[in-house]
Amino acid sequence: TLPPNTIENAEQLMEHYSLRVMGIDWGGGGLDEVSLTAIAIVGLRHDGGLDVFFGKKLLTPNDPIRETLEIGAICDRLKPQYIAHDFAGGGASRELILSQVGIPIQRMIACIYASQKNELCWSLPASDVNLREKLVINKARSLHLLCMTIRFKRLRFFEYDYISPENPGLIRDFLALVEDKTQTVSGEVYRITRKPNDSDDFAQACNYAATAIWKLTGNWPDFTDLFGNFLTSDIGEAISETYPQK
Repeated sequence: TLPPNTIENAEQLMEHYSLRVMGIDWGGGGLDEVSLTAIAIVGLRHDGGLDVFFGKKLLTPNDPIRETLEIGAICDRLKPQYIAHDFAGGGASRELILSQVGIPIQRMIACIYASQKNELCWSLPASDVNLREKLVINKARSLHLLCMTIRFKRLRFFEYDYISPENPGLIRDFLALVEDKTQTVSGEVYRITRKPNDSDDFAQACNYAATAIWKLTGNWPDFTDLFGNFLTSDIGEAISETYPQK
């Protein structure tokens, strides 16, 4: 178990990870609630597993300058090599501000969610139409894989941080995720959505960071030691195509 979620504890842990990625889910206003910017710093362990060893929600969703300065200060202390952030909506302007506080654009991974392909994620190169290279992530598949890594203890968190309903902490954001299957003319559509009035901001930040690490390293979670002997070759091949190991 990792220690409690403080930046001082995170500073003691950071050198244990060969790769550190900060995931950011940018907040903003909404009709029913205020979505807060959430950050998660995920480290790659020597055994290939991941640790979420620091997280935070920023309480100033309508002040991007202040948020960016706070993120810059956290980066200065915990030194993530990359920032994987939600590029949809205001992501482009936030990225510009991040670059102006000294974070190189080459270290920023612009993430967008999509669902039109079977792949878990793929790169969308820059072009005359798409001015910024992006990492396109299949939302449902990636969140499902992330939850599997948690369930099978391949992803660990800082100490459970729930205090009360008024102060639920960050980790409980994962309880806001809900599976949803809808029948359409072309077939069944599988989605992962959020419970109404619940926050999933931190869960999304973790997903951006974890998926970026898997994409950067080419090493996807491998569960064959848990149930590999029970898989037929056809099922094993199908899993490998969905979640490539290399």
